[in-house]
Amino acid sequence: MHPSFATRLNLDLLEQNYERWQKDPESLDSGWSAFFEGFELGNLDGKNGAAVA
Repeated sequence: MHPSFATRLNLDLLEQNYERWQKDPESLDSGWSAFFEGFELGNLDGKNGAAVA
């Protein structure tokens, strides 16, 4: 991973876009929507019937 990826500016942008996406997924382009859908899926805690590892 490129060392500049996790700068504070990038983290702020991610947080802002995530909040926008949570309120209105159509407000961001499809790439962001796919990213955040995967992010949410990865944060499930077994509520879908799958065992938590």
